[in-house]
Amino acid sequence: MYMDIQIIDTETCKPVPDIWVEIWHTNSTGVCSGIVSSTNGVGGVDPSNVFNTFRRGLQKTNAQGVVWFGSKLNGHYSGRSPHIHIMTHVAGTAALANGTIENNIATHAFVENKQDPYFH
Repeated sequence: MYMDIQIIDTETCKPVPDIWVEIWHTNSTGVCSGIVSSTNGVGGVDPSNVFNTFRRGLQKTNAQGVVWFGSKLNGHYSGRSPHIHIMTHVAGTAALANGTIENNIATHAFVENKQDPYFH
């Protein structure tokens, strides 16, 4: 699966560069990395999963406000259809040495209907 995500300023209709875009989603069996939950994937609790980072990504938009991610198709977990989480981080976001980011303003969107023409 390939995802091109472009961030556009809704007031000016211009691309927004230097915005951190974070994505995460489940693997094919519905397991989401970094989460320990009985609803995660096929059931059961795996405490070691809290240290996993698969199917997650973080990039900064280029001059055209675009990031590109490559991943594999995701599955569903209990009570949810397959979906992808997308979060943007602005206003003083800093990349930390441990691979995480620090900021106090974020926007979170997630796509549940991949057939929706808006997302094509």
